Amino acid sequence: MQKRYQVFLDDWLADYVRYLCREYDVSFSEVVRIILSVSAGFMVSGIHKKFEYGLDQLKLFKVAKDRNSEEMHKLISKIYFEARKAVEFKLSNQRSN
Repeated sequence: MQKRYQVFLDDWLADYVRYLCREYDVSFSEVVRIILSVSAGFMVSGIHKKFEYGLDQLKLFKVAKDRNSEEMHKLISKIYFEARKAVEFKLSNQRSN
């Protein structure tokens, strides 16, 4: 379920998000969700070595560079799936400590 949140961004970051919106033809909120999801997954995998993050950084860069829209949509779905796994892992790991 999605909820609304208000987030304040510095101008430079908002400019970058708007740039990504234009480059990849996605909404502002979608770009923010993608950035947060990628970041969450990489952070959890970096902190918890026993967690295997299923997103390959090089593939992410390749798809972003190639701009194949079908591949991009598959990748976005995978980003959300892997981020959810990472966050659930982190939250369950946090509760057990």
